[in-house]
Amino acid sequence: MSTASQVARYGKKFPILLRTPSPKGQVELIETIGKGNYGYVYKGRLINSNEIAAVKVVFLKEDELKETLLEMEILKACNHSNITRYMGLFLKGLDLWVLSPVLAGTGQHFS
Repeated sequence: MSTASQVARYGKKFPILLRTPSPKGQVELIETIGKGNYGYVYKGRLINSNEIAAVKVVFLKEDELKETLLEMEILKACNHSNITRYMGLFLKGLDLWVLSPVLAGTGQHFS
């Protein structure tokens, strides 16, 4: 099954995926800063604002999709000093790009 048809199939269950923008022209990956259970974390730059961000790239798996999207909704709604700030969400093929600040003094990011 092609990537486009998988995204379309997932989009029927989770319409938010069909509204999630592509990172093309919006986010530039600079370097790899970590690897976790769900994928890789990169240091990236938001092209419009020049802001540096941690970009967690997660390969979408159908059985984890609901949980992953719920996590994004919770992060978007949170505003607390002990919770990593949500900076954006992008979709490239079946890779979900989750942006948050790069944590000072570490090469790590939330997992």
